[in-house]
Amino acid sequence: MILWGLLMPVLGLLAGPIRAQHSGWDQGQVNSTMCTWRLPRVITLRDTVYLDGGDIMWLQGMDTGEYKRIADGRNSGNPKGLILTLNLTTRFSLDQNLTQLFNTLAKFGTSSAVPNYVDGDLLGNDAQFFTYGGLTLKSDSLPDPDKDETLEYQAYPYDSDVGTFSAGFVNEKLPSDITRYLAYGAAVNAPSENKAWYFSGLRSPSGGVIYDSFAIQSAVPSNISNTLITLTFDSQAQNIEKWENRTLPASVSGRASASGVFVPVGGNGILVFVGGVTHPEFASSKHKSDNPPALQSDSEAFIKSIDIYDIGNDKWFRQETSSSESPPVTAQGCAVVQHASDFSSFNIYYYGGYTGEDRKEGFSDDVWILTMPSFKWIKAHSGTEAHARAGHKCVSPYPDQMMVFGGFTPKLGSGPTCLEGGVIQLFNLTSLEWIDSYSPVVYAEYGVPEAVRKEIGGESWGGATANSPAASGGWSEESLQTLFETPYPSERIKTWYPYEPVEPSSRPGVSVSGEGKKSGSKLPGWVPPMLGAVLGLIAVVLVGIAIFVWRRRRILRAGSRHGSVSTAGPKWYEFDKHRRSS
Repeated sequence: MILWGLLMPVLGLLAGPIRAQHSGWDQGQVNSTMCTWRLPRVITLRDTVYLDGGDIMWLQGMDTGEYKRIADGRNSGNPKGLILTLNLTTRFSLDQNLTQLFNTLAKFGTSSAVPNYVDGDLLGNDAQFFTYGGLTLKSDSLPDPDKDETLEYQAYPYDSDVGTFSAGFVNEKLPSDITRYLAYGAAVNAPSENKAWYFSGLRSPSGGVIYDSFAIQSAVPSNISNTLITLTFDSQAQNIEKWENRTLPASVSGRASASGVFVPVGGNGILVFVGGVTHPEFASSKHKSDNPPALQSDSEAFIKSIDIYDIGNDKWFRQETSSSESPPVTAQGCAVVQHASDFSSFNIYYYGGYTGEDRKEGFSDDVWILTMPSFKWIKAHSGTEAHARAGHKCVSPYPDQMMVFGGFTPKLGSGPTCLEGGVIQLFNLTSLEWIDSYSPVVYAEYGVPEAVRKEIGGESWGGATANSPAASGGWSEESLQTLFETPYPSERIKTWYPYEPVEPSSRPGVSVSGEGKKSGSKLPGWVPPMLGAVLGLIAVVLVGIAIFVWRRRRILRAGSRHGSVSTAGPKWYEFDKHRRSS
């Protein structure tokens, strides 16, 4: 126990912090919690949600019972570039410290330190993901990652690789016509197609490095990228991927901070993109749009006219919507999609976001539904100003649930207020209600909400009678109608639920991953010298213990001849005992 007590602080340098706040605890601090979490990257692999990067603002819980913001640079979120994970087998309620739910996964990148990324996203299938795009902070101590750098995490093997597989990170390079210098795009993953996409977004004026800072104006992402990045995974070999960079046709307008979903219709499915903005405030150091009229006009168009990509035929469509009202905000919300059990309707849920015009106003807490193929917007839930957020991400762990992660609030006064209810929120997609707890054994199949059935007909299981767009012009093209009338091969869609429930651990740990199974990956440069230092310290401690034991035996032998001797442990040991018992 003495040896372990001496070694724990050193071994902690290898394992990483096990407390929720990643570094910089103050005297008297007993816990920490996330206040806001701006623009994390997210993907769900089977029973685990992976959340990478984002700008986290922490609150310190003190032994006096008060919570306070961290006042200095330690509040820049996630300086170690850790990935947070939430296992969907864990039950929880929203009145507990949600930060305690996350485990952490350390990345082994190409250099001795891995920077934290804000925005960008995680592109993957059911077995692995790649990091792509996003903004870093300019640092004098950390070199900028290469323009073609990306990191792959292999979480599960393909069936043929089970015997030789080892989960871990692999350093990868992007092809010459693709760089990581892209942010504020819309990511979509389609595991059933073994594909992922990154739609449009912003680049710097030069197309070069971009930072989450306005200190270097040439590195601010402010120019629209008219591209669709496609990542294709080989269905048989886990080591083979293909990246493609395609220019959007003139009929498709690029934008920032849109949301996209995969919809299973036609032979290979379609991508549907909603929202987005041009001239956003986050491209300006003043945090105000440089062209509000253009922003408002374009944002309205992105909601009323929906851009659709036919994956199998590499073709774009634009379909008009029809409704008495539609979402007034279009930037940095989140979207999930569910369908009726008979595939007669597909319902895209769009939550939160803001106008993108001003960091201080225009935030939403509303939930909207775009129901297809009638292409009607329906307001599903009216929120409150206090609960509004933007810059969050959402996933659908069960067919009837939406799980929301992170976000930020309007910047008022000296800084933003914390997210009401915390960094995780839960919404029932069938009853259209916010719920206050999650359990892996409490779920149901998706039911079309009554508010939607009033517009399209049918029952909760399906049977929609509105099977064409309600807009006066109907379908924009006959081939789009054909897509919606062609069943998707549903056998390709794997479901990983229900999840076997487990009890949460008392506090999160840090998983330090090994290498992936590809050749060429390596541990970062700091690990060998650190390991050597630890082993050296172990040797020194063992020698010290041997000397201590030898001297103590001599003293005890002397004590047996000359009188009694105290057997109380040293003072540091008494402190250690007190610590373990508290």
